[in-house]
Amino acid sequence: MSRYLVYCIAWCLMLATAYTSTHAQQQPPSPQQFCLLVIRNGIFYDTELETYLKSRNISYLVAEKDADFATIMQHRFKGVILSGGPLLYSAKDVDIEAVHINFAALLNIDCPVLGICFGLQTIIELFGGKMGKMKKLSEGMQKVQLIKQSVLFEGLPHEVDFQQNHYDCSTKMPYNFHLIASSKICPIEGIQHNKKPIFGVQFHPEGSGIYGYRLLDNFLKLCGCIFTNPQPKAIV
Repeated sequence: MSRYLVYCIAWCLMLATAYTSTHAQQQPPSPQQFCLLVIRNGIFYDTELETYLKSRNISYLVAEKDADFATIMQHRFKGVILSGGPLLYSAKDVDIEAVHINFAALLNIDCPVLGICFGLQTIIELFGGKMGKMKKLSEGMQKVQLIKQSVLFEGLPHEVDFQQNHYDCSTKMPYNFHLIASSKICPIEGIQHNKKPIFGVQFHPEGSGIYGYRLLDNFLKLCGCIFTNPQPKAIV
């Protein structure tokens, strides 16, 4: 075999390898099955939420609120959590039209959705409710009354101390939702859609110890996720 022919073969192999590599990079990722999709809205409790999820040994995909949902929605999820965030609807820091979440795709994936704090507020604004600013910041552990039966509250007492950290409180219920939790500082602490498995809580279950974790466990069960359950001492 001549040296020229060897060079030609080597050059063709190099081009074929480069093409194959480039072509592979351009292919969309293969769809995967996750237990949860977590839309992270940027609050420090996001770390505690991930700590909880890791303790349950489940698969989940974390996406920022401005992520490319066309790519994300190629995957399959059993449930969605909208986390808390620092923005205020009442202060016009954000408008529902400016929240870069493809709600049409999100709410039509036919799986349970849980909004926490800013996630709840986003659901409220999306479904025609309104947020208003409170006189002062609500923070720390506050008593919340669980006033209606809900799958989220199975195994919880009628009054629970939950972690709070918010300036906003809903002043108008969203359409097709009913109230499931309330408190003296914020009358609308928890909501549930009348027909769809869409829920929202103003407090932070991920930062509320055993009862908060139990609420999140109930949501995982509703989603059909199989998870481990550590001893209570591991989640206080």
